[in-house]
Amino acid sequence: MRDFTHHKVDSQIKQDYYRIKDEVEFSVIIEEYDLEKGWAPYVANDVQIEYVMLSPYVRQTLTNNPETGKFSKILSLPDKHGTFKFRLQYHKRGYKFLEKVEEIPLKPFWHNQYERFIPVAYPYYLSAILMLVGFFIFSIIFLYHKDENVEKKNKKAPQKNNKKNN
Repeated sequence: MRDFTHHKVDSQIKQDYYRIKDEVEFSVIIEEYDLEKGWAPYVANDVQIEYVMLSPYVRQTLTNNPETGKFSKILSLPDKHGTFKFRLQYHKRGYKFLEKVEEIPLKPFWHNQYERFIPVAYPYYLSAILMLVGFFIFSIIFLYHKDENVEKKNKKAPQKNNKKNN
C-alpha cells in the first residue's frame, strides 16, 4: 500500500484540516507481489474507507482502476466538527492485513462563512415579526381605548357619596 492521499475536490494540495460539508477525494494505491511479474496492481471491489470519530460517520467502498491499482472515492464530509480519522482497514484471507490511519480535524465554518438568513428559519423570523406587530397593536389599543362603563361609574360614584354625607 502506498500513496495514501486525500485532498479537496477542487485542489490537489493535501490539507491539514477540512471544513464541514467539504468534498474530499481520497485515493490509495494497493499492489500485490507476483513471483513472475513482481509488483502488480491489486484488483478487488471490497476495499472501504472510513471517516471515523468514535464510530464511522462515513464509510464508502473505493472504486478500483485495475491497470494502476489505484483505489479512489469522493467523500462528502459530515456536518459535525471534531477530530476525525481517515481509516483504511482491509482484511482478506491469505493476504497481509492492511491498516492505515491518518488523523484530520474537521472544523466548523467561521462566523462570517454562514449564510445571513437561513431559508429553513423563515417561520421563526415570521413569528418574531408577527409577535412584534401584535405587541405594537395591543399597546395602541390598551393606551388609547376608553371604557365607557368606567366613566359612567365614576360619574355616579361621587353622587352617592354626596347623599351619604348629607
